[in-house]
Amino acid sequence: MNAQQFELPAGRFDAPKDPAPAASGASGASDRGRGRGEPRNNASGAADNARRPAAATGGGHVGPATAADAQRRQLDALMKHPEREIVLPAAPSKHRAPRGPKDLIHHVAGSTAGAGSGEFHVYRNAKRREEARLRALDEMSEAERADYEFHARAQQFKEEEAAALAKKRSKRQRKKQLQQLRNKKARQEGGQKTGGERATNEDDDDDDEDDSEEEEEGEGGPAEPEAAAASILKPSTSD
Repeated sequence: MNAQQFELPAGRFDAPKDPAPAASGASGASDRGRGRGEPRNNASGAADNARRPAAATGGGHVGPATAADAQRRQLDALMKHPEREIVLPAAPSKHRAPRGPKDLIHHVAGSTAGAGSGEFHVYRNAKRREEARLRALDEMSEAERADYEFHARAQQFKEEEAAALAKKRSKRQRKKQLQQLRNKKARQEGGQKTGGERATNEDDDDDDEDDSEEEEEGEGGPAEPEAAAASILKPSTSD
């Protein structure tokens, strides 16, 4: 047989060649080939930093720097939509009943009589928890009853105070109305009295005028007729 019959195609069984190293691979290779005291390649480090996020490299700050910045961001976000309703979370209740015992307790004996020393604490804790829950429920019911009685008494006091105020208000209004009627009547009587005094004064003035006229007539009135009669009765000189 000739050697040409057993000749294999070129490149089929050749050793595989190393692929072209990537940037990260090159940097990793350079780091692996780098000695302990040798400096790192700056070009590969810059490429790695360019691929990393800004927060990781320290090039930009994502979150708020201070508490004032965080509060400012919250206020800006709140005032951006003023028409949006703000829902405040409800305050936790002060009276909270403790968690009750489990309904089913597994991996223990079914009865306290058959429970061993290692299982007795399970039933004891369940009993204590149930007693604490019942005690808390009793305290809550007592607090609710006291609160209800307090509000009922406060409402009763308010109603009594409102009734007393209404009674005093009506009494003051009646007194005010009576005083107004008295003042009106006094004004009317004062007007009539003033009118009567005015008419009396006018009559007195008329009487005074009449008296003065009579006095004037009494002084010069009778002398004039006597002079007239004397002039008539006196004989004339011409005769």
